[in-house]
Amino acid sequence: MIISKTPLRLSLAGGGTDLPEYYSQFGSHVITSAIDKHIYIFLKEWFNPELRISYSKTEIVDSIHKIQHPMIRESFKYFNINSHLEMTIMADLPARSGMGSSSSFAVGLINALSAFKKKTLDAQSLAESAFKLQHDVLKEAGGKQDQYATSFGGILSLKIKKNGDVITEKLKIKPYIIKNLENRLLCFYTGTQRSAPKIQQKYCNSIKNNKKNVLESLHKIKKITPKMISNLKKGDVDEIGHLFEEHWQAKKTISTDITNKKFEQLHDEALRAGAIGGKMLGAGGGGYLAFICKEDKKNNVKNILTKKGLIDVPIRIDNSGSRICPKI
Repeated sequence: MIISKTPLRLSLAGGGTDLPEYYSQFGSHVITSAIDKHIYIFLKEWFNPELRISYSKTEIVDSIHKIQHPMIRESFKYFNINSHLEMTIMADLPARSGMGSSSSFAVGLINALSAFKKKTLDAQSLAESAFKLQHDVLKEAGGKQDQYATSFGGILSLKIKKNGDVITEKLKIKPYIIKNLENRLLCFYTGTQRSAPKIQQKYCNSIKNNKKNVLESLHKIKKITPKMISNLKKGDVDEIGHLFEEHWQAKKTISTDITNKKFEQLHDEALRAGAIGGKMLGAGGGGYLAFICKEDKKNNVKNILTKKGLIDVPIRIDNSGSRICPKI
């Protein structure tokens, strides 16, 4: 049996500028990180001639062309897998929630199928293969940071050139700084799922149409990135919280789909309870809210928001990217 284990991600700065529609004009700089929540893909040969695929539902088909799940179908086509295979997908967190689950799944799927075919891809090739599957084959709107975060692991600086080439640097942050950041970070699941590609497609259309307010917001977001690097290296967690807030105030002006009255009320309550700053993860519209708290106010923020029905999801930085687990 082959098992791939692939982390989800937490975007720290620059998110949104990694869309091809933006970086092809202006270039991008993103800080992103892998977290200790994962997607697992189990693969093994099956005694039946069909293909058996289990995710939120189970498909048993006698032809790859009959597979309903688009990403699985196209991946099987690429790897020329036609029969005698059983695959099961499991995840630590729900999909469509702002943690990069779609890209994590794409990376883990390609990694598992490559191993099944006795091939090995380095992290860069894995990230680019997943991006091409999502963007070029499936025509999904979206950027490049998720695939790189989940392929490389750790905290990454990604500079994306106008031609799409990515300069990847794994930031060397002192362990005590990462621990302090983790100890003051809160992440809450709102219970609302949404389609990130649909929201991001609207971003993309606005960028293509050179909407001034959207471009100005993305320019502001990109300027946060070097400040985030500086404060991560210094260990100034308070300032990282302020940068979260600065990012959110710029991001929510991009589209009316990103936030609503309910999410804004939750955000404001968290600030009153002791959060320094916070933002909605991913494309917005639901999913997860992340906050950096004052040193002695984390429990206060947690208590306030859990009473509002939000689910506290403790997270840590995962320094490993997608990997193949030891054979069993």
